Amino acid sequence: MWQELPFAGVCRCCFLRMETNKMKVSWIIATACAATALFATPVKAQTVVAIGKISKVEDRTPILWGIGGLSIFTIKYTDGGYTPIMRTEVYDARTVEILCRTQAPKLRSADVRVMNKDGKHFIVVRQYLLMEVKTEDAGAEKMSRSALADKWAVRLSQVLPAIAPEPSDFGV
Repeated sequence: MWQELPFAGVCRCCFLRMETNKMKVSWIIATACAATALFATPVKAQTVVAIGKISKVEDRTPILWGIGGLSIFTIKYTDGGYTPIMRTEVYDARTVEILCRTQAPKLRSADVRVMNKDGKHFIVVRQYLLMEVKTEDAGAEKMSRSALADKWAVRLSQVLPAIAPEPSDFGV
């Protein structure tokens, strides 16, 4: 009765019961995976973080955007009423808000990505919208919007995890 069973000291009926339970668990896992695939929820809309009022700056010269002592990229285009300096102020404010909201788990490079929607190219950090890459930005850099969005996202994926606050060992 004890020979040829994979577990020494286990009787045949207990072994068969263990195998039956393993099969039940396997079916439960397979059913859960299938249900997840069939009833997947649609991607939720990106969250736009609230920022304060940006002061008017008339200077329209291009500016190198940087944060935490690290250069990110140059903004050359005035978008609507927002000069390059004002646009970097918006990005600074959004970045601070996003970094405050993404402390745990620790921010990773993969959390920064390009999202295309309705012909527009956005850079998002987890679910938070950081910026839209405009056609004029791409024209100023002599590239397509998608190529510029990818270039900026790569640079942000290097910089943001480096400057992101880390979760505290002592709670909030």
